[in-house]
Amino acid sequence: PGDFEVSLESKGKSLQQRVGAIVVATGWTPYDPTPLSHLGYGRSPNVVTSEQFEAMTTGPLIRPSDGKPVESVLFIQCAGSRDRNHLKHCSRICCMATLKQTTYLREKFDDDFKASVYYIDIRAFGKGYEEFYQQAKGMGVYFVKGKVARIEETADQDLMVHYEDIEGEGGMKRAQHDLVVLSVGLQPFT
Repeated sequence: PGDFEVSLESKGKSLQQRVGAIVVATGWTPYDPTPLSHLGYGRSPNVVTSEQFEAMTTGPLIRPSDGKPVESVLFIQCAGSRDRNHLKHCSRICCMATLKQTTYLREKFDDDFKASVYYIDIRAFGKGYEEFYQQAKGMGVYFVKGKVARIEETADQDLMVHYEDIEGEGGMKRAQHDLVVLSVGLQPFT
């Protein structure tokens, strides 16, 4: 009966009401990947978070270090997530955010652009999400199941990625990219 607003200013007020469910929405903040020094964050301006990358896509896609047009982007899934030394949990939205960003890039730049995703598992939760994953693969997004060991900046500011290829040919591999996007996990506000 009637409207009731909960705010910080409503101290000392109470209301009893019968409800079917209660949603506690604490909000979130992205994980700070600075401790992931082996992935180059903080050392190379060409290693950015998914949130920073989203802001970069509003204009021409250029590298932060030198303004060179980006032609090859690597997305690293679970950067800091599902790791007992950082965030132990899966945020559940990072994979889908990466799929959205990679399909956007493939649509915008077509065959002139290479998008790769290195992952532990692709967790495509929800109705139609698995189909979205298959769509990204069909658009030419390159998926590699494996973990990145380290990232080094080359003399021309490209990024040399050393990674383990679990499902392909196997073993340790290297690949060079213009830009690396860390798909960092989310943590609740406290």
